[in-house]
Amino acid sequence: MRVLYVYWSEFREDQAHANQIVHTCNALNDRGHGVTVIAAGDIKSYAEIHDLPLRFKHYRVPQLQVAGKTGRAFYYLVNLLSAQLFDVIFTRDISFLRVIRAFPFPLSTPVVYEAHKVYSYIDQVSEGDELSRCQVADKIVTISQGIADDLSELGVEVAGIVPDAADVSQLPTASETEIRTSLGIPSDEKLVVYTGSLSTWKNDLGLTIDAFASVVAERPEVRLSIVGGGSELEELRKRARETAPSEAIKFPGHVSQSTVFDYLAVADVGVVPLRPVDRIATRYTSPLKLYEYLVSDINVVAAEVPSITSATADIDGVFTYEPGNLNEFVRALQRALDAPRPKRSPDDFSYARRAKQLESIFSTALS
Repeated sequence: MRVLYVYWSEFREDQAHANQIVHTCNALNDRGHGVTVIAAGDIKSYAEIHDLPLRFKHYRVPQLQVAGKTGRAFYYLVNLLSAQLFDVIFTRDISFLRVIRAFPFPLSTPVVYEAHKVYSYIDQVSEGDELSRCQVADKIVTISQGIADDLSELGVEVAGIVPDAADVSQLPTASETEIRTSLGIPSDEKLVVYTGSLSTWKNDLGLTIDAFASVVAERPEVRLSIVGGGSELEELRKRARETAPSEAIKFPGHVSQSTVFDYLAVADVGVVPLRPVDRIATRYTSPLKLYEYLVSDINVVAAEVPSITSATADIDGVFTYEPGNLNEFVRALQRALDAPRPKRSPDDFSYARRAKQLESIFSTALS
């Protein structure tokens, strides 16, 4: 089927959602669907920076350098006028649903909405407004159980839960020895990793550094690599210098997607230190890093919040701790370091599986 993907995004270098968009559209395209993304931002440059292929058709709307609401409205209008060329519109953009609702002509192409938040529950729209926007969609899926539960409470019918995934094509083929040599990691070191955005509003990287400092005091062979870039990098480096021995914590900075998977190939533990700050972190998120850890067959230490526990209930090698509790975090790290490396099926967490689930939803929307 011909699929039009709609989401207003600037495709900035630090926007994790752009990774999910690219991988999902690639996977749908690989299943034989003609996927087209009409983008607002520079998706091509984003893909080049992150070393990601674009196997689907993609165009950028020349927004006439118009900023703000006018430019955004023009973007949505271009997509609406293109809709008749496609079998399904797939969107995660609740603002686009509002535009469809206001459009003076009926839309013949079915709409599948993938909810990443319940906006009325985080005070961004009213419950009535969100409900009326959702009624525009022919089918609705969510990325987490928490979103599905909150939408159902709002009176929205949810067709399925389709969580995020990992790009298994990035799993390296080189040997562990070769990868350790290329990354400069000695063979006798155990490695804990955090990968992704260094924004600390959602992930408690300060607590991660403090917990690791307690671990390395007893286990000097363990190292922590915090892989990612962002404005808070220098502040985290300063905290690491003040807390842990020299060279115990390293900050490789922003690296390509393939290099992220190199780190995971030689890691023992991956960390998902979510903060219990709001519903986004505790109920709505479906962290890309979690699925990258899972396909890499490493143990996971994660905050015990519903977005993690509901997604990992039947998965081996996941050790949780009470969010914000330093002692529990330390104990979880110790248990994960002592546990054997789990053996999982990468296909269970792949974008191919995600695409297959979405394909089923698209088919029901067309029937």
